[in-house]
Order: sequence, then C-alpha cells, then structure tokens
Amino acid sequence: MLSAYTRQYPPCTQADSNHRRCHCPKRINGTLPTGKFVRIPAKTRSWESAERKARIMEVNADPLRRRSSYLPVETLPRSEKQRLLH
Repeated sequence: MLSAYTRQYPPCTQADSNHRRCHCPKRINGTLPTGKFVRIPAKTRSWESAERKARIMEVNADPLRRRSSYLPVETLPRSEKQRLLH
C-alpha cells in the first residue's frame, strides 16, 4: 500500500509529515502489490495529487489486474487515427 507524506522545508512551521495543508513537496512511500518497496517524489505540492498518483501506481503495478489488448484512439499516431476513423 502506497501513501503520501510531506517533506518539510525550513520556511514551513509544521513538524508533522502527514500535514496535508502546507505547500511543502509531497512524496510517495510504501510497497507496491508486487512486493517492491518505493520511496519517490510525487513531483507535486498538492496532497490530493500525490494520493492520486499513489493510487494510479498501485493499480498499474497490480499483477492480477486484467490488461486490455487494445489501444485507445487517443494514444494512436495521427495517421493511424485518421485511417481508423474514416
């Protein structure tokens, strides 16, 4: 299970790494469903965005998740997309 935490910096007066409302950088820490431990920057200062990234990482790393065998139209190259749509 992955979770977000705050990496506090000197101008911030908060001492709690679980404080959500400060504007310090957020990080992601925990174990993926595959058993791999991760501790990475979330590259955001928003707690909600960091939590969203953690949930996406968990879903993408789940070995039991069924993978779709097709690509959405948005991910195809422009020429291929035009060929399929016309």
